[in-house]
Amino acid sequence: MSHPFHQLLVNNDGTTLYIATAQQLKSFDISNSGATLTGDFAISTAIAEQLVDSNKKQSKPLSEIRAHIQNLKLSRNGKYLIGTTNEEKLALVFDSSNISSTISHRSFPKKPSSIDTTVDDTTLILGDKFGDVYQVPLPGENNKPILVNEEEPGKGADHPILGHVSMLVDLVLAEHNGQQYIITADRDEHIRVSRYPKSYIIEHWLFAHTEFVSSLMLVPWQPTYLVSGGGDNFICLWQWTNGLLVQKFDIAHLVKDHLQKINEAGDHFNYEAKKGKKRKAAAAVSETNNNNNTQQEEASKSQEREQDNVDEATDMVEINPKSSDTELSVSGIVAVPGLSQVLVLCEGTNALVQLDLIHNLSHAVTTLLPHTVVSVTVDSANRLYIAYDHPTELLAIYQLHANSKAEPILSDISAQVTQSAAVAVTEGQKVALYNMNQLRKRPEH
Repeated sequence: MSHPFHQLLVNNDGTTLYIATAQQLKSFDISNSGATLTGDFAISTAIAEQLVDSNKKQSKPLSEIRAHIQNLKLSRNGKYLIGTTNEEKLALVFDSSNISSTISHRSFPKKPSSIDTTVDDTTLILGDKFGDVYQVPLPGENNKPILVNEEEPGKGADHPILGHVSMLVDLVLAEHNGQQYIITADRDEHIRVSRYPKSYIIEHWLFAHTEFVSSLMLVPWQPTYLVSGGGDNFICLWQWTNGLLVQKFDIAHLVKDHLQKINEAGDHFNYEAKKGKKRKAAAAVSETNNNNNTQQEEASKSQEREQDNVDEATDMVEINPKSSDTELSVSGIVAVPGLSQVLVLCEGTNALVQLDLIHNLSHAVTTLLPHTVVSVTVDSANRLYIAYDHPTELLAIYQLHANSKAEPILSDISAQVTQSAAVAVTEGQKVALYNMNQLRKRPEH
């Protein structure tokens, strides 16, 4: 069974598609109605290189390392592809036209959670799960490192330039009137607007959320607007330059009937998780009764196989009965500049919500897709690339419209990408696809 594509990214003109699946990163030329593999990178390669550079010993075989691409982003000029790994705390920089090897890689003290670049693409801005933000120089001409202009002593690639007291979940770098700003969001409902590079100067706090904030999006056609979403039933529209909340837009009624239950591990292989639990239970019974339960053991295995077949046939995700207590988690907010719209994706759903955004947010259309959506990306021609949580149908391409549902585009790209990029994985190599809702704070009792 193939692992779903957990990260998709297309360049602006829609000619190159980047896919992260399990422990691999691949790129495809999709400029001519088909897909040609142009780059293939194994994350274990970067880990091995980092171990050599840092003179560290390898604690386990590379085949057992579960590192995968957690974040994927192109620099503003499209020259660099930047990815981060969760398990090994790495930031990887590739030439976007050749991802077969990294230009540079760097380890961090804590797990990276979000990335962006400065306006001139000379510096990578990286936030981590400890709440800190770092700046790291990107390669310049001939891929030589660019030195960061540090206006404050003791700040730079090895020292945080700002910090939150809570887990940092997302960040974006904005510009207004020639001044750059870092906008950061954390698990404690805070959105902070700080100057850059003098990030100790806090310009504004944006308060409206009551749950974690997982996604920030600057509006390209309205640069002073910011859209934010997370664990609330609403998303917020801000005029971030003056700290004003423009609108709260409720999205719960648009998606809650289509939310699906995710297992505790946050992955898509629910039937695998159930098999593991049943095997542990069967082993415990066997140990207790020694050799006196042969018939019970065989019956248990038979029941397990039967249930596996049922679970495998239900698209690997249990449907959650419609209820008022279903929790909503925004996993992505994507700009569609060609339509002046915002695309909102919630975790564990097949519903894609398109919102018009001129002066305010308003509902345009909701498209219900055949499978649960893991990741989406949009190009300048309003083509939507969708990664599905499905054992065989991994990728789909749709054409977005302003006031009607998205329509599937019939081409060979999806089939060719799936054939070339599909990766079969073991239990230990699976990547959790749904982890936003785990940011939600629970009462201890």
